[in-house]
Amino acid sequence: MRLSTSVSRGVYEVASILPDNVSTPRDLFARLAKLEEILAASRGSSTAAASADPAEVLLAGVMTDRIRKTTAELDHTAPVDAAEVLAMRLLLADYSAAVTQLRGVARLSERRLTEAAEGIRISKRDAERATPRVRNE
Repeated sequence: MRLSTSVSRGVYEVASILPDNVSTPRDLFARLAKLEEILAASRGSSTAAASADPAEVLLAGVMTDRIRKTTAELDHTAPVDAAEVLAMRLLLADYSAAVTQLRGVARLSERRLTEAAEGIRISKRDAERATPRVRNE
């Protein structure tokens, strides 16, 4: 398997910031190449961009598949190595982006509900004004 330049460069960048107790196993290049594949596959998957609904666009931007695949790459039994550190940083960045996008969806939903409640309030008021009141005599 031929590794791309970005993976090779990434290995050395990650290795330069690792604590002394973090190992670098022989399969490090293969694991980093797998992480690069996950990242590359998620770059081109923007299907909701054509949607007119901003909430749908934001929700589609949450990379749940990428988060799932990156999480699967974590080896919970082995000691922490450079690939684990990189995967954890990617996950933290993805979780942070997902939270930001979900907050945007919540704000849009809140605004829509407020607008709908105002419309209902106005309609109720207008209906009450238009309905003749019956007097109990």
